[in-house]
Amino acid sequence: MLNEGWGDQYERMRRAHQRLVIACSPIEDAGSDDARDSLYAFFEEAYKLKDWIKFDTATSHLERAARGRLVARSRWPRAPTSPTGPSI
Repeated sequence: MLNEGWGDQYERMRRAHQRLVIACSPIEDAGSDDARDSLYAFFEEAYKLKDWIKFDTATSHLERAARGRLVARSRWPRAPTSPTGPSI
């Protein structure tokens, strides 16, 4: 864990998103508490990614600024919705 960079945090965020998709799946019989917990966990990991990029000392300040702009413009994955509204 000590030698991790922003890429490791990005992968953690992707795994959290995958757990969110599974928890919100109509096939999965997860309760709303599980889905809500998965939603919060995903957003926490996504928010932390911004800090990892901002404070990554392995890259120059110009590279960090460019990554930060990219993250700010990115379309974050969304939780699946049902025809009647969000499934969470």
